[in-house]
Amino acid sequence: MILDISHFFDVDDTTYKDKGIVVYTFKDDLLDDFVSGFVLPFRQAYVSDEELNDGINNNVLSNKEEGVKMLLPTKPSLKSGEFAEILLYYISQCFRCPDINIAPLKWRWKENQDMPCHLTDIVLAKCEDEKNPTKEDYLYFVESKAAAIPLRKTSKASVFNVGIKGAVNDSVSRIGKTITYLITKYNKEKEYDKARKIKRFSDSVDTVEYQRYSNAAIVVDSKSLKKHIDNITIDNLNKAKKNNISLFAIPITEMKSLYNRIYDEALKV
Repeated sequence: MILDISHFFDVDDTTYKDKGIVVYTFKDDLLDDFVSGFVLPFRQAYVSDEELNDGINNNVLSNKEEGVKMLLPTKPSLKSGEFAEILLYYISQCFRCPDINIAPLKWRWKENQDMPCHLTDIVLAKCEDEKNPTKEDYLYFVESKAAAIPLRKTSKASVFNVGIKGAVNDSVSRIGKTITYLITKYNKEKEYDKARKIKRFSDSVDTVEYQRYSNAAIVVDSKSLKKHIDNITIDNLNKAKKNNISLFAIPITEMKSLYNRIYDEALKV
């Protein structure tokens, strides 16, 4: 089931229309309700209830908190980055591609809690029947960047610049490697139906053409949203346009405080 978090965000597709950027603005007055509704799906992005319960029932874990604590990142930069990725994972499903039926939780496959996930940040796909592929099948992928610390007034930086470059890399080469990675992971987990559906998008398969949607997205402290957007270089805006990369942003008031609260609450659910 796709998490519906639409009522926590307002969609602004006019303010930065000239740059092709859609902004999903968080409703600050719904902060507590958001945390209450988001914390369990956030934790489940790292580990399922079934896996935690199996660990407890087989005397590997004393309780759920012990199991979750071993999986959540401790490095501030990684906590910020993975909060952004998981938020964008659900935002994408809710607002941008609600009809997908393949949504890999790549954070469950991390080899170490303080190492990032491999390859393309977020991959979602729609394929109803891999034996009868159609042109309506699609692959949706996102390069995610986070910046919880507000930029200085004189800063010329923008995480959008880094995100666009990463999205171009995804479009050119990395998404192919990611598809192979997903097939391998699903196969090892005996999720054969998902493996077959993902394989439909593999370059090695001679099949019906499908649609590809490339995105670069940022989650940043709201104080610096305008600066991150103003500091996008003309060269990178042109690259995004040339490579059909969609741009969107999520500004969060006191972003660092929010993600730390989410991580703390995730230990309890």
